[in-house]
Amino acid sequence: MRAARAAVTGFRALLASALLVLLAWPATAAAQDTRCAPSGGQQPAHLVLVADLAEVPEAARTDRLQETARVVGRRLEALGVPAPLVQVAGPDRLRVALPGEWSPDELASLLTTPARLEFRQQIQAPDGTSQWVAVRATGDDGSEQALTGGYFERVELVLLPDNQPPVVTFQFNREGTRMFAAVTARLVGQRLGVFMDNQLLVAPIVREPVRQGNGAIQGRFTVEQARRLAILLSTGALPVPMRVLEGASP
Repeated sequence: MRAARAAVTGFRALLASALLVLLAWPATAAAQDTRCAPSGGQQPAHLVLVADLAEVPEAARTDRLQETARVVGRRLEALGVPAPLVQVAGPDRLRVALPGEWSPDELASLLTTPARLEFRQQIQAPDGTSQWVAVRATGDDGSEQALTGGYFERVELVLLPDNQPPVVTFQFNREGTRMFAAVTARLVGQRLGVFMDNQLLVAPIVREPVRQGNGAIQGRFTVEQARRLAILLSTGALPVPMRVLEGASP
């Protein structure tokens, strides 16, 4: 895997200087495959991941763990791990088998990063300070819903010419596009904060309503940093917090 040891935490630090482009991204931009190839080798490895299910009702824990296993599997597939095997190995555990030379240390951050992307707006608190709160819009069911990365239909890595930093583009689904248009129409002249796991990435001023439902996140990314961001956003947030219990080569 090319530059696989670039930690997720490293590119998240760079995201602080990213720019969210609230405009349609040019259709001519070339999207790139986000998968990486392993560097070779025959020794298998595995990770044991532990889910924090404390806030999940007991009756829903099995389904939530299985849903988490699917997200972990999608992340491995997007990374290029051939035929990833993710098994439920207990009431709160997943065992991830990694064929080939895929070090558990190299993948632990990617598989345990929550990747919850949220859009927020600033409001004034009673004490006069400002605070960020989730932006909400009417969903298809008629209820008010928070606008999150869960409404993304497509996320892609785009490599630009002339050694320009790579870009991660996004496209909302139909429901998200309508919600995003409503939010940006309401916030013209105000800042729209974009948060990843409660960390503020960017807060651009909305100049006009964005009705196409697409845009891009730009920053001083390396290709590997942008690739991992695209993987996290395209495969979805983890349903529950995860941590590594053990990683070993059998």
